[in-house]
Amino acid sequence: MNLPVKQPTMSRTRTLTWLVVIFLAAWGFLAFRIGNAWVGHQDANGAWISSAIHNYERYGFANLGGMIVLNHSPITAGNYDYYASHPPLAVWLPTLPVLLVGYDEAIVRFVFAACTMLAVAALYALVRRLFGRARGMWSAAFFAFTPMIAYFGRMPDHEAPALLILLLFAWVMVLWLQNPTRLRWLALAALMLAQSWTAWGGLISTLAVCTAGLWAAKRAQRRDLFVLLVIGAVGVLLVVAFYQAQWSETINTFVEKFLWRSSSQSFHEGSEPFTLIDYVLRLLVRCVTLFTPMICLLALLGVLPVVRSQTRLRRAIPLALLLGGLGFMLLFRNASYIHDYYLIYVTPAVAIFATVGLWEGWHWRRGQRWLRPALLGVILVLPLGLVHYVGLLHQGDTEMNVLLVAEAVQRHADGDDLVMSNLATFGPAIEFYAERDILWNAAPALAVATSLERRGVYYFHCGAAEALPTGSFTLIESAVVPGCSLLRLS
Repeated sequence: MNLPVKQPTMSRTRTLTWLVVIFLAAWGFLAFRIGNAWVGHQDANGAWISSAIHNYERYGFANLGGMIVLNHSPITAGNYDYYASHPPLAVWLPTLPVLLVGYDEAIVRFVFAACTMLAVAALYALVRRLFGRARGMWSAAFFAFTPMIAYFGRMPDHEAPALLILLLFAWVMVLWLQNPTRLRWLALAALMLAQSWTAWGGLISTLAVCTAGLWAAKRAQRRDLFVLLVIGAVGVLLVVAFYQAQWSETINTFVEKFLWRSSSQSFHEGSEPFTLIDYVLRLLVRCVTLFTPMICLLALLGVLPVVRSQTRLRRAIPLALLLGGLGFMLLFRNASYIHDYYLIYVTPAVAIFATVGLWEGWHWRRGQRWLRPALLGVILVLPLGLVHYVGLLHQGDTEMNVLLVAEAVQRHADGDDLVMSNLATFGPAIEFYAERDILWNAAPALAVATSLERRGVYYFHCGAAEALPTGSFTLIESAVVPGCSLLRLS
């Protein structure tokens, strides 16, 4: 294995100063509107994680066996709405501070923003080890100041802790490959196991980095790397066993969700059909908007220099981060087609490629007259793209209809009442804030028939009231939101 070639770098004091600036600015983006309700773009993730945390508060973590339970109304025996599609660690992480100090959206977001800040530091440490101090600093900046990280870096879900574990794993992997010690290998094993309990996307990327290590490692180290791959597989089996031991439908759910999320056609209910062209076009648009056009340009300039790097580690680690993220997206192509933030797993690779592109372009002797001014212009334009695209992502925070509906439902419906709606869905936030489960997509005829069989049926109805038989309902609140009313059917 070849060791990295010594490169000119920045002084420690200057690097530290710039890192402080980067961290403060990055935290400013992550902390913006940190206490907002779950009504923004992709904030449904915050709502369902908060629902699980509330159930831990109400019924006790131990009583629920650590299972993720998404019920909003009071839970009766055998009426648990289990969520076992993903590992549980991303839900457990914010549970502890909430149990200690009480619930607030800011506390939940803070946990994931803190993971992202630590991930910025981990990326700096990784790139510093591979390329030197200066490029480590630039990689941290490009990573932190993509709209992807500035917005989704504080989103409650699996991605922020998964990125932290992934980058820590990659950093320790480089250290271990260059100077193997038992302590470093144990750290890799612990990180691999933790990743298997955190996120499937993070695990796939971590396995990719571990596999790349096989190519860069000495022969004596390869057996230990194979053991790490086995530990990742064992971790997955432990997650499945943990869920299956408490919920017999776990494996069936895994199979069903895999078929759903890995599909590209509508042969499975819930799958959004798309073609290869649709997928590629959407991916390209997201790259431009979530990484900014300038970072994308720099990253393209950096691909060839990375591939041509003199040391195997400089080639293996960035390419593994890229291929791992893309591999996860392609495997779960339906999910990545729907969820723009799935692209987050390639962000570290994009930041590294952009750094190398900037560095190589700046030090290209034959192009210094024209290329350096061009690159300086790219850097100066970068903040404009960041602010513009992050602003677009935050625009969803102005939509408060969800809270109005939730307040109306909570005000009138008791915990044991049945709430129905003719809407396909209004998102999980309304159920979270109303603290009531809602039966969506219920036609008026079904709602009326249900009201004849039990008492306490409420109907959130949007559209013409003529769709309901005269005398079958009592108007509770009209125009909760434009065109929609809350009715009591029994």
